[in-house]
Amino acid sequence: MERIKNDRNKRELILGLFTFAAFMVLYIFTNFKTAAGTMMGLCGYTAAYLSQKGFNFLVFIPAAIIVGVLFASINGILITKFKVPAMVATLAMVNVHLGIFILLPHGGWVENLQSNFTKIGRTSFFTAIPLVFVLSLILTAILLWFMKYSRFSKKIYAVGGNAEAAILSGIQPEKVIMQTYILEGILIGIASVLFYTPKSIVQANSTHGMEMLFITATVVGGTNIAGGEDLV
Repeated sequence: MERIKNDRNKRELILGLFTFAAFMVLYIFTNFKTAAGTMMGLCGYTAAYLSQKGFNFLVFIPAAIIVGVLFASINGILITKFKVPAMVATLAMVNVHLGIFILLPHGGWVENLQSNFTKIGRTSFFTAIPLVFVLSLILTAILLWFMKYSRFSKKIYAVGGNAEAAILSGIQPEKVIMQTYILEGILIGIASVLFYTPKSIVQANSTHGMEMLFITATVVGGTNIAGGEDLV
């Protein structure tokens, strides 16, 4: 049996989860999001920095999620309250994130990470199946169920398909969009931890520029750019 522990395969597995988690729900709204790569870097840096300071996963994983929710919420507020187009708002936030990278200690690098950080990413079952792969499958299964059967997912599809018709059915589009951005922030935080924990060195800007990869994977995976439809 060929092992699936090498870095390239791990990277592809986590990026697959990240693509599903961070973009499918947003493309249902036709809201193009270009800041996810830099957000992922900030979440991963937060987790690594706290780990280096001696905190365990019970602290650095929630911290990464909080950072994801914070920046996703800013995007949501700009889009829903200030009516800034999603593409413009997230492109602007990319530059904000890049500015934050410059201000981070050591230029956004965290080195010599110990087992309290890398254990999640380097643990394997039967020496061949990484824990992050198993966690990715579980999370993906939960997300698939959520998008197919939950009441909230039906609101997402309704707003993405026709926001005006959704209003007539009693749905508040701005509220749904904001809640979806918060959900996206949670998922970005989780995915960033799974992506970075196999590494002993974390560079905050290492995921900058991955946005096109996520976008391509989302569209190829069956999400309709026109909104309101996917293949889940």
